[in-house]
Amino acid sequence: GSGEKRMRESQFAMLVRTLAAKTRRVQESEGEALMRYRTRLKEEIHIADPTASEEKVEEYLNAGQSQVFADMLFSNSATAHTIKTTYEMAVEKYRDLLQLEQSLEELHELFVDFSNLTFQQGAAVDQIAANIEKADNYVAQGTQALYDARKHQKKARKLMCCSMM
Repeated sequence: GSGEKRMRESQFAMLVRTLAAKTRRVQESEGEALMRYRTRLKEEIHIADPTASEEKVEEYLNAGQSQVFADMLFSNSATAHTIKTTYEMAVEKYRDLLQLEQSLEELHELFVDFSNLTFQQGAAVDQIAANIEKADNYVAQGTQALYDARKHQKKARKLMCCSMM
């Protein structure tokens, strides 16, 4: 009987308190979300029209229009033209960057090819350097041999001259 009734009443009261707490939490979250939404909308309005008065901002906020930013930007033909021009310039710069990136990739490939060729020809260059050094040594030996031959030739002439006399 009465014990069960009190337990149910207690559970019911606890559920009511829990429901009330959760309801408050949901309302607080909704309030915070609404404030964030209003702040974002104010920022968009001030970006689209920096000269907008606070009354104009409040008018947009109270109207509940969520496309204020786009509407304001494109309602003014001068602003729309500026946006279009800016967009075209950005696209052109993007294309230039892509072309620059491609050129840099080609330059990188050239450096890699040059490095590979240098590595491949390194052995041949080393062989050529060794041959040049050997040739230099042979030239020095040949020069010395010519010098010695000239000395011997002079001696031989002197001997020939002396023996003829």
